Amino acid sequence: MIPLFLIIAALIGGMNVATDATAGERERGSLEPLLLNPVPRSTLVLGKWIATTAFSVTVVSITAVAFSIAVRYVRLEEVGLQVHLGPGRLLVMAAALLPLCAFASSLLLLVATFARSYKEAQLYLSALLMAPAASSIVLLLIPVRPGPLLMLVPALGQQLLVSDLLRGEPASLELYCLAAIWAMVLTAVAIAATAALFRRERIIFG
Repeated sequence: MIPLFLIIAALIGGMNVATDATAGERERGSLEPLLLNPVPRSTLVLGKWIATTAFSVTVVSITAVAFSIAVRYVRLEEVGLQVHLGPGRLLVMAAALLPLCAFASSLLLLVATFARSYKEAQLYLSALLMAPAASSIVLLLIPVRPGPLLMLVPALGQQLLVSDLLRGEPASLELYCLAAIWAMVLTAVAIAATAALFRRERIIFG
């Protein structure tokens, strides 16, 4: 369950920021004055993405550290479980989850831009939480090993990598790089799509 909570933390961490920076600003009437500034739309979207990613990374970091402290007080060996959550493992987990935080933030901004109100944006973004939960159920029913193709599935690839780390298995640098590069490619696509939406009057005025 620890990988699932970390994946969800990456989404929840930036959810309110993404909602407030898009649908929230439109609802308050502050989006139009912001876009009147002589700044490229892509730059504005990039700033919103950086803020959203910062919150996402912060929440994931706090969650990971909290888990590393909590497992020390749980006698997992009595039920035949071993969890490896030392400082080194935490750093490797962070390396695996940082690209996911970047992609999750860009996806949250993209989806929230379509919403006409703050509440509607929250409804859309809450539905995104079902994706990692569904992938976790699939992994419980059909255990799989990390592979190149699975690294191309956002959230699922990172979940498999974190699971291996918690079991103390050696990390594959190739799989880490593949998952990170693909996540950043998807991030760039989502940011570009959001910037294109910000150029449409229908989106600006709701």
